[in-house]
This record gives sequence, structure tokens and C-alpha cells, in this order.
Amino acid sequence: MQEIIDSGGRAVAVQGDASKEDDTKRMVREVVEEFGGLGDLVNNADIESERPFLQRGLAAGEKVVSVNLNGAFLVSREIVKGMVVNVSGVHERIPH
Repeated sequence: MQEIIDSGGRAVAVQGDASKEDDTKRMVREVVEEFGGLGDLVNNADIESERPFLQRGLAAGEKVVSVNLNGAFLVSREIVKGMVVNVSGVHERIPH
């Protein structure tokens, strides 16, 4: 973020849990208030479990899905105008 500011741009960090509907609404509202509107959206929220895949419980798997998939849905739903780019990541090189 500092690099954006140092190069003359504007940036704001907004914290929240992308898997929680109230947080996503608040985050979008804070960004709109700061910048006066929104243009484009890049969904890049991501969470990964510390445990190998086969050792994860259902709750850990549900949290990954909730942040990585539902988070993108919730934020995208709040921002229906402009271009939406969804970014996904792969964290493990070798499946466990």
C-alpha cells in the first residue's frame, strides 16, 4: 500500500473477514466513503489451513471455502457496477 501512496496514488487498508456478510458490507461502505465510489474490484481474499489436506477437519475446510469462495461472492454482490476480477491461489505444491 505504501508503494501506491509513494507513487502519488491513493490507497486505504480496510480490515475485515470476507466470509462475514456484515464485514463485507462495512468494508465496501468504508472504501466508498474514502474514495467517493468504486470502479473496479479485484477479489483476492484468501486463507489456507496450516494442516495438510488429509488432516484437516470439516470446520477448517469450511472456513477456507467461506473466505475464498463465499467472500468473493459477498463482496461482488456489494459491488455490482464495474469490472470484477476474481483471483484464486494454490498454496500447496504437493497434495497431502
